Amino acid sequence: MEQSRGLSVEQLELYAPDILRGQQRPGRWIPASHVARAIDGVRLCRPRGAFARAYSRPHFLARFDFKDGSLSLRSSVSIAHEETLRLRFGLDLLLNSPRRISITASDLTFTIERPSALPDPENRVYALGWTDPTADNPSERLTFSNCAMPFVLHALQRLSITPYIAQRKIP
Repeated sequence: MEQSRGLSVEQLELYAPDILRGQQRPGRWIPASHVARAIDGVRLCRPRGAFARAYSRPHFLARFDFKDGSLSLRSSVSIAHEETLRLRFGLDLLLNSPRRISITASDLTFTIERPSALPDPENRVYALGWTDPTADNPSERLTFSNCAMPFVLHALQRLSITPYIAQRKIP
């Protein structure tokens, strides 16, 4: 890591599901200026939306100092966007903030509401499903044959995602 120059903490957001959980707020990213305590170790961070292009925001691994009630950037290193998705799942485990996913099963199929983005190669499991045209937003729901359940569960397990499986009640 190199000493950070030119990046202001006010321009950054941190991957901090643990801090948000402690503040009883949803989400995984928080503006660095909203963190009012010291942070141990390395954190994934990126420029806030107003300070970078939305389609190709750079990501960094960074160390922070906490002085006078606010964070300051000590050092950082750029990291490829493709690596950040897998890294987030590892950080979830380290920060004791595992992800959960809701699966609704019926006799022949199961659905996943708002499927999480998965890194390669796990994301390929989504190709076993199809979008649900009856949903308000078809990209928000994937439907699978029950035969695909072992493959989907295996991909989720590799990323330490906890599935919550509920049975769909058929009238």
